[in-house]
Amino acid sequence: MKQWGDQYTTKLGTQATQKAHRVMPWLMLGILISIILMAVNQPNLGFGLYGFDFFFLADYWTVSLAHRKLFFVWSALLGILAATVVSVLGLFILSVIFHQ
Repeated sequence: MKQWGDQYTTKLGTQATQKAHRVMPWLMLGILISIILMAVNQPNLGFGLYGFDFFFLADYWTVSLAHRKLFFVWSALLGILAATVVSVLGLFILSVIFHQ
């Protein structure tokens, strides 16, 4: 069982190359673009882009944790949980700021 889990953890950890791993945070700049869209009275597009950016954040943290040899199930659960917490807090703050 451990060999099976280690195999998938290694595959998940090597999913992104070092170059791709450095580029991923730049993809998460969609949060800044979504804030700009909300500021120019396009809340539907802004909140939609913010929600879409959740998937980049969850994937980034999941791959990062697997790269550190955390068991693939735990890395997926922790990555998704952390992205959910950050996204919900961010959505709450943005909805208060922009009165949505």
